[in-house]
Amino acid sequence: MYKSDSDPSTRRSGDGPHRPRISRRTLVQTALMSAVAIPLASDASEAAAQATPVPSPVVQPKVIPTSSTETWSEPWVWRPREWPGQQLNLNVVENENPGQIVGFGNQSAVLFSYNGATPGPTIRMHGDETLLVGLRNLLGQNFGMTYVGPFPDLKALPDGVTADQVSAKAEQLGIARQDSCLGEHTNGVHSARVTNLHSHGLHVRPGRNPDGTHSDNVILRVIPQADLEQREEQSDSAACAWLRDPEQTTFLRDDETVGFADYEFRIGEVQAKARDARALPPQPHPPGTHWYHPHTHGSTHNQVSSGMAGFLIIEGDVDQAINLELTGERNPDPRLKTGPYDYLERLMLIQRVFVTSTDPDAPTQSLKEGGVANLSVNGDQTPMVITMRPGAIERWRVLNGSVDGQGYKRFMVVKGQYAVEESTTPGGGGPVFTLVKPRDAGSTTFVPATRAEVSADKQRLYQLAFDGVTLVAGDADSAVYTIRDLAEQNAGTENPLDRPLTGNPNQAMLANYEACFANADSVRNTFVRPNEVYLAPGNRSDVLFQAPQLKAAQGQQANAEVYTVLAREVVVHADNFQNQLQGAFTSDTLVSETQDIVVAYMIVTDADADGNSVPSIPDYNVMDLVDILPEVPAYLRPIADDEVLVKTGADTADADPDAGLPDRAGTYRTRTIMYSGWGA
Repeated sequence: MYKSDSDPSTRRSGDGPHRPRISRRTLVQTALMSAVAIPLASDASEAAAQATPVPSPVVQPKVIPTSSTETWSEPWVWRPREWPGQQLNLNVVENENPGQIVGFGNQSAVLFSYNGATPGPTIRMHGDETLLVGLRNLLGQNFGMTYVGPFPDLKALPDGVTADQVSAKAEQLGIARQDSCLGEHTNGVHSARVTNLHSHGLHVRPGRNPDGTHSDNVILRVIPQADLEQREEQSDSAACAWLRDPEQTTFLRDDETVGFADYEFRIGEVQAKARDARALPPQPHPPGTHWYHPHTHGSTHNQVSSGMAGFLIIEGDVDQAINLELTGERNPDPRLKTGPYDYLERLMLIQRVFVTSTDPDAPTQSLKEGGVANLSVNGDQTPMVITMRPGAIERWRVLNGSVDGQGYKRFMVVKGQYAVEESTTPGGGGPVFTLVKPRDAGSTTFVPATRAEVSADKQRLYQLAFDGVTLVAGDADSAVYTIRDLAEQNAGTENPLDRPLTGNPNQAMLANYEACFANADSVRNTFVRPNEVYLAPGNRSDVLFQAPQLKAAQGQQANAEVYTVLAREVVVHADNFQNQLQGAFTSDTLVSETQDIVVAYMIVTDADADGNSVPSIPDYNVMDLVDILPEVPAYLRPIADDEVLVKTGADTADADPDAGLPDRAGTYRTRTIMYSGWGA
């Protein structure tokens, strides 16, 4: 996609200085000049080894007192059963930048949001309900041009022909259209102010419901009112006229609506056709942690990375069984500590929120040059504080809502206070981030943490579910819900990335990186580590955490300890690992151009806010919860061997198409899928 820098339609009067944009020709020339300036790899490694730039701290952490009170907060909750027949209203609005503070303590306004806050409200519902949502697009007009046909090579233009002239001719030929008149999905970033709604993870009907209402319809384009006005005003232009229907009555395509759309997510119809055929009653949706966000092709990244996302939680028998065991109630308020184990649920929406948009026509400026992400947990950029009694048990529903290539995270809990120190490199280099911890107990001086220290400080986690599906053990005949003790996950193995660095640090680190992919075992040892959960963008994981018991210190009974809930960056998914080696990873300390996220600080204490002792929590083995989990429904059981065997009897109605082929009867059906891609 290419957008003309001189097109007057891409400018908006009254919005302040227009952000300068780089043409494709300028970008290519800059890239070529940069390539000439890059030394040979061996020279660069040698230079880095001889004179590694020393970062200068910009943001230095502060010690978290063990007397800190809880500051954890989450978005407000919508339960359909509390509002029968009514819609959850999600208004998509644009927050001008710098704007007012948005969200829960967010230091920066985001570009787009639901109802002016990020993240959106949490939806909690049972598996037999219908979710009604009224989506309103209150955004302004889309600006810019998008090419929908072949575009000439700007580097090969005849003498005297400018890129602007080519753009004008392309628009005249109808292969370049204004974003407000695009009217369709095309490859590339475009129409950042067109939206829709996707229920990520739900088993619901795609497209429309039988009565015509919208279900999970990702083809739908909810355009802003201003786009339709632009189409009507420029009805004679080649860019807009193509949209008018044969009856000359509207400028909307079949999959477009203006300003609003009403959704009905009917989640209690899992396997509806199969069950109807067998005269079985409706089947509730299984419980699980899901999320919602826009999914319009061309604008998804812009909108989700602005903070347009929220939890969508289905509650059911698994949750009720755990609630009853730990609280004595089937449906306690999940936000309150209940029962003898202080049991509650916490929702952790982790995002790399980008203030600036990749839409070149957004009338905003980036609050941070270079496109550095604002790290957000439940909309807050300052780590919140959690307090727990020793032995308390909590369930954390963790969502990685990032959408960019550096959004891969390793979720863990580590003992002690870890923090991320932001620094700048000499010579105008970009920011780098160092994971640090206090030099020793009671110290206010933070020093870089090593990989070995992080591994040693990790605390035990228990995994209940992944991507909204409760974990299942056994085969089709013996399937049971289970919980995974992550302390035993690939225990006793070595992560190739953590091997000590010897000799030239850059070359040693690159060798470690290459060793990560040496064979299947190395890949597993790299990505599957004890006491952590690997989260790609969009992944969700339900984990159980039990606060450690306090240990005596220097002859006195300790009454508080600090822990850090941490989302570590995944180094092997950096967009350009070799580039990072030039300015980072030159030692065993954790320095990077991408950033770890402190999800929260946790104070485990046996005293209340006034310093008085609190009652102890009874001993409980979290793995005992496996015994009280409900039965696994048939459709969630593993596939049995006989389900993938080629059926015999070529003349029967249910015969397999391959049954008549030589030597196929009684063998397994197989399919080879070849996949290739690019990026992280």
